[in-house]
Amino acid sequence: MAGRVLVIGGGGFYGRYLINDLLQHTEAHITVASRKPPSDMADGKRVYTAVCDLNDLATVQKLAAGCDIVAHCAGPFHYLPLNPLKAAIQAGTHYVDISEDRAFAREAQKLAPEIQAAGMTVCSGFSVAPAMEALFAEMLRPCFDRLTAVRTFAAPDTRKHRGAAMFHTMLFGVGRPFRQPRGGDLAQVAGWAEPEWVEFPPPIGKRLTYLVLEMADLDYLPTLFGVETVEFKAGTEHVVLNRM
Repeated sequence: MAGRVLVIGGGGFYGRYLINDLLQHTEAHITVASRKPPSDMADGKRVYTAVCDLNDLATVQKLAAGCDIVAHCAGPFHYLPLNPLKAAIQAGTHYVDISEDRAFAREAQKLAPEIQAAGMTVCSGFSVAPAMEALFAEMLRPCFDRLTAVRTFAAPDTRKHRGAAMFHTMLFGVGRPFRQPRGGDLAQVAGWAEPEWVEFPPPIGKRLTYLVLEMADLDYLPTLFGVETVEFKAGTEHVVLNRM
């Protein structure tokens, strides 16, 4: 691959990983778009920076024009507009995001007719939930007669490496009610409820996890696999924060 990639939120936690992979495994030229682009990222050869506010559709459209892929790595997604996807549709370029938010995914799906008319590929929700869950479920499906439930437990490294956006996303769900598939019915649950201890492989060990927030896997996994129960639980390494 040797085209041009627009990475929105490229200065963040996930954006930097993506840019490193693009530099290592492709010959693509990369534009890092952010409200405050990191000054240490532009090298004048393959990586460039641009100031961009996602609420300014005209600016996003200008940056997306001429790109081969728009990669949306900004967050938290539950507060963001669909402007990167809309700009990609107008430009007829492929699009991928790392959203997990259920409402964001539903709004993106409403643009399916425009996406199909543009002849582009859109991969929305390419984060742990639902993309990684779907990947593992697909890999394991041949081992079972059928899948009835997908229950996922995550132990994010919250002490050292995660930025403010991840904490903001996790805490956004505190006490918020939502409905999730459980045994074929929709059960009313709440964010950061139903604590459950999980024994992760070493060196992680035992962690307390919760139904953190409403995620797109609640829609995707029943559609893709016909499962009747979907749960995603996570927590932090800060015990006091978990208890609160």
